[in-house]
Amino acid sequence: MDEANALLKELSLPTVSNEQNDALTKNITSQEIGKAINRLKLNKSPGPDGFNAEWYKLYLKELSPVLLRAFNWVLNGGQTPSSWRETLITVIPKEGKDKLNCSNYRPISLLNQDYKIFTSILAKRLEHILPEIINLDQTGFIKNRRTRDNIRRTLSVINHIKKTDKDSMILGLDAQKAFDTVDWSFLYRVLSHFKFSNRFIKIIQELYNKPTGKIRINGGYRKK
Repeated sequence: MDEANALLKELSLPTVSNEQNDALTKNITSQEIGKAINRLKLNKSPGPDGFNAEWYKLYLKELSPVLLRAFNWVLNGGQTPSSWRETLITVIPKEGKDKLNCSNYRPISLLNQDYKIFTSILAKRLEHILPEIINLDQTGFIKNRRTRDNIRRTLSVINHIKKTDKDSMILGLDAQKAFDTVDWSFLYRVLSHFKFSNRFIKIIQELYNKPTGKIRINGGYRKK
């Protein structure tokens, strides 16, 4: 971790302004909740509480005031519901792989819809800030950026190399199980280095604090 801290100190990164931090953590509105519920995908398996997206869409008007109070409670320092840290995990075999090898199964986590709605609202707010602090080379998961831009850039480099007739190579790096191996303490340090507010970082920490899950095997769920 000392090496990570030293690396962060050497980097000159853009930072989030006070106004942007305020926009991230201001009280959630009924309109934001309505839009987030409408964004939920239909015909998807529900999380541990059994309530699917269809149910939330059907009772949007009745649920909105309840969700509004709960979400703003969390946003203003309240503890996140324990149900937000629960997940059902089902495993899907990778096509063409040996099914006797556990590493050839892809885990799918099923989360509760109220958790998805809350995080969707935060993600939408964050969406407006990321283009200002993330380098243009990063084209994935950033609004109005396309991975095809990097493909086009790569093709241009290849064409240039061919014209100059120089010995060259293109190196591709892919981190194995990248999302599974993230060091959470380092992630929070990076957020702090970008000058995200302590309030926003605390919310993110609460969302990922002590998660639990039950794995579905042979039609049944194992204990947490």
